Amino acid sequence: MLNAIFASIFISLTMFGSSAFAAEKKSSIPFEPLKIYLKNQLGNGKDHLIFNITSEAEWKKLENDLIEGDRLPLKIDFKKYQVFGIQEFVRSGGHTISVESIESYSKKGKPKSFVAKIKRTKPGENCITTDAMDAPHAFVLIPAKFKFSHAEFIVERFPDCSSK
Repeated sequence: MLNAIFASIFISLTMFGSSAFAAEKKSSIPFEPLKIYLKNQLGNGKDHLIFNITSEAEWKKLENDLIEGDRLPLKIDFKKYQVFGIQEFVRSGGHTISVESIESYSKKGKPKSFVAKIKRTKPGENCITTDAMDAPHAFVLIPAKFKFSHAEFIVERFPDCSSK
């Protein structure tokens, strides 16, 4: 009888646990890279700037600092899309940054927020670099229905440049 009670409690907890996990679901959001060339650095040597442009007014405000790229739409329908971007500031050449993935967390089928996974690459040990300020950046177009939550960074170092 005691075993039956424990089995019943275990089954109830298992069912509750799976429904709790089902309430919040993680999924990938499709995105389209945008080629945007920045005329200059937008920050003052900060670690990074994050752009979450969700309106025409925000886009116009940033427009003075952008040079049209190969795939940059002149007009973005902000009812359907938003622009997410990141720019970093480093004192050395050879750094890159890219948006690797964007994940959404939804509850009861309704999107709550998105997390951008950002990949940073750095020059390897003993690689020749410059001492000039560099500002690697990446921009993507994503559906408008998602709200920005935060960015998570993945750091990757290029191979060692020393001669063997």
